[in-house]
Amino acid sequence: MNPAFFATLFISLLTIAVAWRRRLKVPSVTRILLLIGLISLCVTAANPRWQGPQVQELLVMVDLSPSTRTAAFRNRPDLEKRIRQLLGNAPYRLEFFASDNLADDPTRFAGPQLPELATEQTRFNCPMDALCVLLFSDARFPLPAAGPPMYPVIDPQLERVTDAAVERLEVRAAPGRDEVVATVRGSGTLALEGVYPPMTSILPGGNAIISRALHPNATFVAARFADSDAWPENNALSLQPLPPFASERWWIGDQPPDNKWHSFPPEGLPTDSNAFLAPAVIVLDDIPADALGTDQQDRLQQYVQDLGGSVLIVGGEHAFAAGGYPGSGLDAISPLASTPPHPTQHWLLLLDSSGSMGDASTGDQTKWQAAASAITRLLKHLPPSDIASIGDFAGAVRWWSAGRSVAETSRLVPPEILPRGPTNLESVLMSVAAQADADLIKQLVVVSDVEAVIEQPARVADALNNKKIHLHVMAIGSGEGSGALREIIRATAGSFDHQVVSGAWANAIRKMAQHAMPQELEHIPAMVRFKPVITNAPPPRSVTPWNHAWLKPRATQLDDSPPTAPLAAHWRLGSGQVMALAYSATPDESARLADIIATPPRDPRLHIHFETGPQLKIDIDAKDAGDFLNDLSFTLQLGTGQPHIIPQIAPGEFRLTLDAPRQMTTATVRHNDAVIDRIAIPARYASEFDAVGNDHAAMHALADRTGGQVIDVRQATPIDIPWPRQNTSLVPMFAIAAATAIATAMLWWRRYA
Repeated sequence: MNPAFFATLFISLLTIAVAWRRRLKVPSVTRILLLIGLISLCVTAANPRWQGPQVQELLVMVDLSPSTRTAAFRNRPDLEKRIRQLLGNAPYRLEFFASDNLADDPTRFAGPQLPELATEQTRFNCPMDALCVLLFSDARFPLPAAGPPMYPVIDPQLERVTDAAVERLEVRAAPGRDEVVATVRGSGTLALEGVYPPMTSILPGGNAIISRALHPNATFVAARFADSDAWPENNALSLQPLPPFASERWWIGDQPPDNKWHSFPPEGLPTDSNAFLAPAVIVLDDIPADALGTDQQDRLQQYVQDLGGSVLIVGGEHAFAAGGYPGSGLDAISPLASTPPHPTQHWLLLLDSSGSMGDASTGDQTKWQAAASAITRLLKHLPPSDIASIGDFAGAVRWWSAGRSVAETSRLVPPEILPRGPTNLESVLMSVAAQADADLIKQLVVVSDVEAVIEQPARVADALNNKKIHLHVMAIGSGEGSGALREIIRATAGSFDHQVVSGAWANAIRKMAQHAMPQELEHIPAMVRFKPVITNAPPPRSVTPWNHAWLKPRATQLDDSPPTAPLAAHWRLGSGQVMALAYSATPDESARLADIIATPPRDPRLHIHFETGPQLKIDIDAKDAGDFLNDLSFTLQLGTGQPHIIPQIAPGEFRLTLDAPRQMTTATVRHNDAVIDRIAIPARYASEFDAVGNDHAAMHALADRTGGQVIDVRQATPIDIPWPRQNTSLVPMFAIAAATAIATAMLWWRRYA
């Protein structure tokens, strides 16, 4: 306790006691006043204090950026009425902001409608010394990390805004053409320019992704809403399509369209994988399968599937079934199959396993082993839907597999067989004829050293003909049965070949089977007419000859021929694409179609992803066979500007984010000095118009991080303002009261004593 208080109390009590003892005659009023004075002196000595709220001037901040164009608080009388509802009689000052804070200037903000403050992006700069802030805004700005307590006010006119906007515009690669893809929101009449066919559509509302084929001659692409709204700035986006990539074009054949093509004979097609990063398209002009080696066909498959390249296969007299495509790498990448999807023939493959086949062939192999390898390799070159039976014979036939499809049979491994016994070929042929049905045409392929006697060739031929069996013999020796076999072969319309070099057996058997297949080359004229969606396609014309081909699953037919006899098709295969023509096109026609699908190949180790919008983002994943590639040099260049380094952010991962440019430009990605990708970037409107309307999430985040509160539309009572507490000394008041009471008591005593 305060010692002065006790001293004052003691003196006061002593004074009262002395006066009482001496029985002073004092008027009642004087006594009361003296008592009040003494009590006031005691209270004064105790140093009394009072704590209460310290009323200060509050800060009201009003967002006049373009995104709040339709807000109710933009009307000044409504704003002032709303402020009084929420602040009561508390004093306040107004500040307006968009990019900078502006005081309430009577000359600039005099009218009933508050003017708009131009900005590319709203910036909220709140004074840190403010007691609290009443905020009128849509909260579409970068939120501050901290600040005084914020009270964002939800504006009713920004709750359900009507704004149609084009959010993104891109040109993407698509089958046979490029596509214009627009991402939009809102309702209204949307027009796409630079597309085929032209498009104008009425959208009911919500979010939508619209795609149309890019017009082949388009130099400008735009998506725009024709209807007006409060924010016309975001109603349109536009870009300039990229010109064709300056990469090579390869022509495999005799007559390239012009000297702009790199022409190769089939044997000149490179086998180095890195060489295939150069061409944007490769044309195979009526090339037979056996004109390209296995390595070359493997590189073509890799070029399409892994590098994302494009191949045009042109038909003719040496292509598809007529060119030995079944089972080849060319057939694997073609969207048109060279063989029908249903069985048309039954292949009977028989291998001589008599004792003479145990003789040495070349190296460590016997004739039996070399022949078994050759005949089983034939299976992959046969139509996969055909039926196949495969077996061996000596004294009798032994089937390893019978009546299965070629595709199923090709997965079987022949059993280990030791050659032994005589070659009873005549009885074997008669047995095959007796067991065969009479439905499908059958091609009987026999591999033997023909060390056999055939006494009745005519009888054998009749038996085979009755079951539609064509006999094909590859003689790997010079046995005495050759003459009789040739007679049977002539009678059954088969074929005969004599090969003693084991290294040539597989190719000889394949050619024998190829001649036994239907050539499927049609000489009756057919009309080829491309569908309208294939822009810049050659005009309709009659073609002959043309190849019978069949559309593969997942492939798209490009012409309007019957689906059972397609003349042009396309498909995506891995990262790339292939177009096939089942007829002999002219060089100019092939060049026009090649231009449609031409796409620069990509390094398969690098996966690049662009994201356009308010920001331009690029991600690069670099892996080689699952191993991360690190410390690579990537740059991104916008137009002719300075390159930006794309930094590495994780093992094998590179990323860069930039603000979207305000002008149409091209984004080019380079690895070292080599261009590896590029896209067209639209002219972007200011980020202020990326989104409009109240951002409730931002409002609540702002209130939570500053200790404030979001003010609902329905709240009409003053908010609970956290006024600071103020300590006020009451000593002067009680001292004055004591002096006044004592002085008045003395005067009253003197006057009335």
